This record gives sequence, structure tokens and C-alpha cells, in this order.
Amino acid sequence: MNRCMLLSAAVAVALVGCTRSDLPTLGDVNGVVTLDGNPLPEAVVNFTPTSGGRPSTGTTDENGYYSLLYLEGVDGAIVGEHAVTVEPITTEEMDDYDEENPEAGGTPPPQLPDSAYDGSIKKEVAEGSNEIDIELSNASSE
Repeated sequence: MNRCMLLSAAVAVALVGCTRSDLPTLGDVNGVVTLDGNPLPEAVVNFTPTSGGRPSTGTTDENGYYSLLYLEGVDGAIVGEHAVTVEPITTEEMDDYDEENPEAGGTPPPQLPDSAYDGSIKKEVAEGSNEIDIELSNASSE
């Protein structure tokens, strides 16, 4: 019985190795997202390859720190240029906020600039480790 279990484990390890070999070349990506110089917590960061392919996603923590995942259990993003978007995670407090009646309670969602949503932010991912900070600003450009 122990031999069967050992053989099954060896086959499982071999199969996992096979599925990983068909992945594209990835680079590990992490960094900090800021809004007007302050860390942006509770936001989803998406890196979408401009040449096509699967996007990578991460979520910021209370310090604005994110780390990208390509697939569940697989860190990183495809090597090359990416269009980057950042979207706030909607909380219950934000759902309860009424813009026309702010005194009613709730928390207003963060106001992000258009560049956070429109894909105009471009970042390059290289093989190996990449620290890519994303600085968003609501200051109007003149």
C-alpha cells in the first residue's frame, strides 16, 4: 500500500510540473499604490498585457501594498508592457453612502482619477523581481 501511495505522489508531482511548463515567462510584481501621496487601501490592481494574454491581479492592504497573482498559486505577471487599472473595493459602508444626503451615514468611495480606470497607465514587467509603484493623483494637469 505504501508503494502505491508513493507512486501516486510521484505521478501527482510530475503532473503538476507538466502543467507549469506551459506558463508564459512571468516576473514577480509588487509595489505600493498611492493616491495624492497617501497609500490607497482596499483596491484591486490589474495588469493587462498590451500584447494580449491573461491579466494579473492583486489587492492592496492598509498600506497600499500589493502583490500580483497570475493564477491561483502562481505569482507574477507576463513579461512585457501592461495597461494598469486600479479600482476601489466597494465596502458595505460605501454602499450605505448617499451622495445627495451625506449626513445619513456611510463612507464615500475614494475619488480616483480617470487614469486609474482607462488603461492609460503603462508599466513594464521584466523577468525576475519587479517593484512597481503606482502613483495616482487627483490634481488637474494644466
